[in-house]
Amino acid sequence: MVFAPCSVVTRRAVTFADTPFLRALFAESREDLMILPADVRDTLVDMQFRAQRRHYDEAFPLARHDLLVADGVDVGRLIVETSAIDVRIVDVVVQNAHRGRGIASAALAEVIAEADRERRSTRLSVWPDNGGARRLYERLGFAVTAATAGYLEMHRSPTRERG
Repeated sequence: MVFAPCSVVTRRAVTFADTPFLRALFAESREDLMILPADVRDTLVDMQFRAQRRHYDEAFPLARHDLLVADGVDVGRLIVETSAIDVRIVDVVVQNAHRGRGIASAALAEVIAEADRERRSTRLSVWPDNGGARRLYERLGFAVTAATAGYLEMHRSPTRERG
């Protein structure tokens, strides 16, 4: 099914009731596990999903966890942690069926605009092989600043108002 470009993207705080959606979203992103038998795949997805959640909770304890809602439908997730110095985009993911509609771009543009207003830089990490995400981040003004532990660190300085 092909969707039209999204007209309205909003965010809402994740609740416990969203766990099944988030688990399915995580599973969808693990294409490498699709070759496994369903019972083995489900067990691995559950273990990895719980491990990722624990990692995010420990590494980014002050992060805001939001669902991305496009035209009234839950379609993704955005995790952002704001510190006194910068804004860290921890994770952004959109369901495969809804990619290419401008959902991640709209959500990230909102985060960036807020960081700019507060004169904070914005940072994120991305897999080097994730060309689609890298192109998106580069279009939004991010540049690679370092390569660490299998990730590329990207940074965006706040845009100064001209006057």
